[in-house]
Amino acid sequence: MKELTDRKFDRKLLMNLNIKVLRLVGLWRDFPSKHGRWTKYLYFTYGWFISILILTHVSTQVLDIIFTWGNLQNLAGNGCLALVYAAAVLKHIIFLLRHDRILNLVHEIQSGFLSTSLTWSSIQEEILQHSHRHTRIVSWMYYCYGIVDILFFDTLPILKSFPDAFGLSGTVENNQTIKSVLYKAWFPFDIQETRYYIAAYVFQIMNSTFGPTTNIGIDTFIVSLIICYCGHFKLLKASLRTISD
Repeated sequence: MKELTDRKFDRKLLMNLNIKVLRLVGLWRDFPSKHGRWTKYLYFTYGWFISILILTHVSTQVLDIIFTWGNLQNLAGNGCLALVYAAAVLKHIIFLLRHDRILNLVHEIQSGFLSTSLTWSSIQEEILQHSHRHTRIVSWMYYCYGIVDILFFDTLPILKSFPDAFGLSGTVENNQTIKSVLYKAWFPFDIQETRYYIAAYVFQIMNSTFGPTTNIGIDTFIVSLIICYCGHFKLLKASLRTISD
């Protein structure tokens, strides 16, 4: 007979790290009851604002490709970036539309609905903690990659768009320094004007932060969800063995 034990592991810690990252990009609307209706409404608006923001960014890049059609270098560079951000906005919108279903899946894991056992053993406790450790390790690996990715997407374009700040020569046409934003894009205004340039620059900075964070956050969440469910299937198997013993 397997050694019985009291549950010591807090199931609410499962996927807690992944949920925190999703909150940053407006994808986790599960708030405690103490938060008012306006808080939930503002967060809901924030989530859709990020989707529209990234979608607009993709549109500016696609329009730039269309207006410079025939430039293979621009097509390769902007095309790849447009695909990355298009994937991000697609994941973001689908996640928002399926939020309630995804929320139920996580609640099932954290509540122990799939692995409730009257004879909880040390083996089952070990399986649960192993799943938790595995999800955290995988999550931190992805997030470290995400931090490097965001720094890469931000730092290199900044070095390019502000060459004078680093002792480099800027792009000069007709004795005038041409201002450039982080990524090539088409805007319905002249970004050489200071106010429009600042608006376009801030717009692209926000997208270079939210885009990769959304991509990596959702991908990591899905991987962690799969790991947790695999762990719970192992728990069910262990419970059946305990009953047979």
